[in-house]
Amino acid sequence: MTTVLKRSNWAIWRDVIFALFVREIRTGFNDKLGLAWAVFQPLSFIFLLSYLRGLISGSDSHTVPTFEFMMYGMLLIQLFLETLNNSANSIKKNKALFAFRQVQPISSVVASSFLIC
Repeated sequence: MTTVLKRSNWAIWRDVIFALFVREIRTGFNDKLGLAWAVFQPLSFIFLLSYLRGLISGSDSHTVPTFEFMMYGMLLIQLFLETLNNSANSIKKNKALFAFRQVQPISSVVASSFLIC
């Protein structure tokens, strides 16, 4: 006969968030480059913009090297916008899973937010 293990609500919530996080990774990065694309795409975008900015106005922006100036600004903006966008879309994307009582909308938002950070 099998025994039923009692888990706390926090343990169940942690496991649900981890399962949703793994699901987000598998669906979000299923191309050939995979997870490396999440690093390469913003980095290449920042390199291109800082190169163009350096050609136009010189090597420094407000006494900071242009690459660092663009990197900090663009990474913070992209981090905020991507987190906001993915959190809003996660509720629609995981709507079918809310039929299970363990899966709550806040779990979906937390899991998608961890993917960006």
